[in-house]
Amino acid sequence: MKKFVWGVWLAIVILGLILGILYNYLWPVIIILSIIIGLIVLWSSRKTKWVQVIFFLILIILVIFLVKSDFYPKSGSLKSYSEFHIPLLARLLSNGADYIEISGSYPPDEDMEKERFEQSCFQYMSQARSSEHSGILISEARKILNALRKMEEKNIDLSKLSSAIEELDRVIKSRFSSLTDLRSKVRDLETFLDSSRAKRSQMKADELADFEKDFKLQVLHYSLESEYGHMEKLLYELDNSISQVLSSKISVGSTLSTKLNEESNNWILEETISITPNPSIALTRIDVSELKLETKIKQFNQEIAIYYEDPKDSRIKEEMSFAVNRDAPQVFVKNQFSIPANINELSTSFKPANMKYTLLRWPNPFPVKLKLSLDLTKLELAEEYTHFVVLERDNPIETIELPEYSYYTSAYEFKRIHRSNSDILVTSSKELRPSYFRTHNNIWLELLPENYLFRNPIIQKYKEMIISENLLTLLTILLVTTFFTTIVFKKDHNG
Repeated sequence: MKKFVWGVWLAIVILGLILGILYNYLWPVIIILSIIIGLIVLWSSRKTKWVQVIFFLILIILVIFLVKSDFYPKSGSLKSYSEFHIPLLARLLSNGADYIEISGSYPPDEDMEKERFEQSCFQYMSQARSSEHSGILISEARKILNALRKMEEKNIDLSKLSSAIEELDRVIKSRFSSLTDLRSKVRDLETFLDSSRAKRSQMKADELADFEKDFKLQVLHYSLESEYGHMEKLLYELDNSISQVLSSKISVGSTLSTKLNEESNNWILEETISITPNPSIALTRIDVSELKLETKIKQFNQEIAIYYEDPKDSRIKEEMSFAVNRDAPQVFVKNQFSIPANINELSTSFKPANMKYTLLRWPNPFPVKLKLSLDLTKLELAEEYTHFVVLERDNPIETIELPEYSYYTSAYEFKRIHRSNSDILVTSSKELRPSYFRTHNNIWLELLPENYLFRNPIIQKYKEMIISENLLTLLTILLVTTFFTTIVFKKDHNG
């Protein structure tokens, strides 16, 4: 009988080891503990009492787990983040002015029609004033065209720019014999518009419809809209040709990283933008207005800083447009913002101490435009030129920094690296990009308790052994093995 009981006990031990290897490697640990208990009983002088004490202690623990079974976080304990809102910056093509939202009640229809008429008069006059400078534009455009041809850029087609210059020149010469003739046409338009305003102010409401029709027909005789259209086309081709050249001479990129500040309970998200101009180009000013985030999060904070070589020399910029060292070979713009981490304790009965958890979130990675002021004198193009660069922001998040030895697990596949008194999480397979959060909302990160008993290299190495997802089953195995041990040693004691 004794051999049979021992055989059953050993069978349970072996079964536990096999199941542990296949499903949960914590099971062998519990089985080994049961063997240790058996050895203690074997070497103890009062074997029966030892077994009874251990048996009832395990039974009490088992009952406690059955009664208090809050295995998962309580409902409502998770807090979601507010959505980030990035402003849409509308700007006019000519001067880049910001869009102004007009609030309030609508004016009467008569006033609206008058306002529209005034706006059309202003537009006609603006086009005419701009057309007065068509000769200067043609001359400067030809200089730029010659400079671009000297560069011998193979990937740039200058035929459209050349055609736009000749078209504007032909239109101006076909209609005006000289600059004096052009200016006379502008004065005639101004006189016509002034007289039209005076006539309209004296008309009754039922006469305005016929007046508007006659005005649209007569203004065509004075308007310089066609010339202005050709000027716009030439300006577009100029900007397009220069932008093609600059695209190969200015390198812009960005890297993303984030850090958990446990003391302040914040996530610090950092976007580092590098701007590297060609030696033939001098970068004089940067406008990063579109990087500015607007959000309703109370504890949200954003800082824009620049540095040239060492990040420790970063200088925070209050304004969104700032001058830079034109002789610097490379400029870095650090866009750093902090959001609440909402670190909470994860209450459960299956842990020796309460773990912590936080949710990692990243704002939507909409592309933005950086406004660069350049000196292109060395390229014989322009002393001051404004160049817009589209910054694509859906780049891989290279590192996630956590407090030292704090990482336990997460809802994303990370590889932990210990570096400079921190836990650095890097992706082990596929890259993690901000666009991931469009569909997944956030990433669950679980942290070890904030004390040295858990946050040390040994626990970090064997952290998987702290928790079992099926501790009741493990305790049951321990209970069964102890029970069989009791039967065996009772037989020995009696016999």
